[in-house]
Amino acid sequence: RTLASLCRGMASTAKGRAWDIVGIGTVGLLGVMGVRRRRELSQGPPVNGGANRLGRDLELEGVHGIVTGASSGIGMEVAWGLAQAGSDRVDMACRNLGRCEKARADLLARCLTAPPADDVVQGFSLGSRAAAGSMAAHRRGCSETHRRLACAHLELTEPKSIRNFAGEVTSRSNGRRVVLVNNAGVMGEGGMDQSREISAGDFQLWTNHYGHFLLTCLLLPAMGAGSVVAMVASRAHRQGSLVISCETSLEGDALSSESVEGTTGLSKMLTAIGLGWYARYARSKLCNVLFAAELRRRYPDCPACVAISPGLVNTELLVGAFPPALSESLRSLSAHFLQTPAQGASHVLTAVAAAADTKLDELPLYWHCGEPELPSAAAQHTGLAAALWRASEAVVGLS
Repeated sequence: RTLASLCRGMASTAKGRAWDIVGIGTVGLLGVMGVRRRRELSQGPPVNGGANRLGRDLELEGVHGIVTGASSGIGMEVAWGLAQAGSDRVDMACRNLGRCEKARADLLARCLTAPPADDVVQGFSLGSRAAAGSMAAHRRGCSETHRRLACAHLELTEPKSIRNFAGEVTSRSNGRRVVLVNNAGVMGEGGMDQSREISAGDFQLWTNHYGHFLLTCLLLPAMGAGSVVAMVASRAHRQGSLVISCETSLEGDALSSESVEGTTGLSKMLTAIGLGWYARYARSKLCNVLFAAELRRRYPDCPACVAISPGLVNTELLVGAFPPALSESLRSLSAHFLQTPAQGASHVLTAVAAAADTKLDELPLYWHCGEPELPSAAAQHTGLAAALWRASEAVVGLS
């Protein structure tokens, strides 16, 4: 059935066929990589039940958590994990409040219908007093975690919306410990409001980089000791190409990733074969890692900052990059080959836990699938990171 749907999706215009061929080839490659990763996960240590289990292992009492793009996928699971870890409040910052409230309700429903994690329940009959008491405690725990979640409007492509949200957070949590997870992202044009006068490239770069840059900079003065900033990046940053146009540059700046030794420029090739949307995505992910690195250099004492690649995860991010004719088929394939959102979220929470507990001078910058890893050569270039910071300040209107 899936194969038949794929074949039907390929019958359209020449442009559509090109999209489909490239799309199938891309997802085929991602699928192979995803299967390899799922095998690694099954052969290695258990994933601890995903974000829910790991959330119980974190200690974030008194923290104000913020997760962008939390209405689905990894963001939704990370928000629940932060709430389970004891955060006083977790803002699920989304552009669509209706979808956010549905996600919040779905999280509660899932928790209530899931069996308690307490091993003591096993071995008791459903009618036993001990099991009933444990189930009641489980339901109270679900309700308490759900109470800590709050939906908040945030449109990362609109500076006014970002400033309004940052102002609300500052008034509520000035000086408190904050855990900010910059998770929201788009790969193609999915979710783009066609009525707005913004190009697909600008929409993607604002959602993935500029919006998070502005939000983080506005929240920095309000962050108390022990705060954490987590940038959800991607291994795709290794294929990212970045050129910064500036009238002036400081000594040591690199204004192009192509000039960094050890970097292979793939952007033109990706665009030539019809993957310009992926080249733009990879560029934005390179910006994420560079931003995290420069944030650490400019603020060495607080907050702790990490960039995280959760690996290949079955979310709307990938499916939304392709035409509607392919989306349903790709969604079915992704469910079989890629990690679940809970698995992806567990990698994010692992890095957050490390950032919360590790001395800043010993904290690795970049994490992939729960393990520290060196980022690309371009992502490690201090001059390129500094140039990106100043260019981003100019774009978002910060001095």
